[in-house]
Amino acid sequence: MTTISDNSNNQYIKNVAITAVGVAAGWEGQTYIAKASRYPVGKYLGSNFAAVSGGGFKSYVETALNQNNLKDKLEIIDLNVSNASDVWKKLKFKTPKNPKLTKFIKHILRVPSNNVVFERTLSGQNAFFAPKANAVVCNFDKFGAPVFHEIQHKLNHLSSNIFIKSLVKLKHPLAMFGPLIVSSVALFTDKKQNGEKQGIADKIKNNCGSIAFICMLPHTIEEFIANIKGTSIAKNAGVGAEMLKKVKGAHRISMISYAAGALITAFSVWCGNKIRDKICEYKK
Repeated sequence: MTTISDNSNNQYIKNVAITAVGVAAGWEGQTYIAKASRYPVGKYLGSNFAAVSGGGFKSYVETALNQNNLKDKLEIIDLNVSNASDVWKKLKFKTPKNPKLTKFIKHILRVPSNNVVFERTLSGQNAFFAPKANAVVCNFDKFGAPVFHEIQHKLNHLSSNIFIKSLVKLKHPLAMFGPLIVSSVALFTDKKQNGEKQGIADKIKNNCGSIAFICMLPHTIEEFIANIKGTSIAKNAGVGAEMLKKVKGAHRISMISYAAGALITAFSVWCGNKIRDKICEYKK
């Protein structure tokens, strides 16, 4: 004879299983929705990339550093195949002992990999400022235009402006952990029915997309500033009209990329929450 208690236990186990499936589907769904959303943006930006790639900017770097009081205060590294290994060590990037496990953990936690940024810079698709090493890394032969943007990142770090300083301090923690925390709260919170009391977790869940977008704003704004002022650095350093077009084009691509990234993050977090709730409708 089946007791009420047995039925309750069975239903409880089913509900836990449904919740687990919903959370897992929502969490993984976010990753693939974001990836799919980036594809058309990447396709568009890629079609414009050839016009901004190439070298010829290295000769302006010393002037840019002198004009911005950065001589001997910032190292500029020209990354290429011959020095890639030495630069990797200089920046103190670590090669994971178990690459597959590390990749899996970073996938789950959505942590960007140093390898990806480094390899993209080496192949001439990116450049970056490494604050801990106090260095700008750029492949000047393949993609030298973004060096002025990266120099501005250093100036932002040195800025006495409270707003700029706040952006610099907040941008990485908020962009990395903000959407992660918001998504976790949303996925582990059951949707309340109309009339039920709403707590903080419920408010985060109901507004998860908007909050995730807000978390991305400091990073996006600081990057926009680096692009806008980076153009001025290039112009003041004497970069000619034709090459200045490349700098402006690279900065335009950067701004579109970061703006799209913030919107895509918000959209994917919102979608993940919806996927989770749809699956959890089967709970009783």
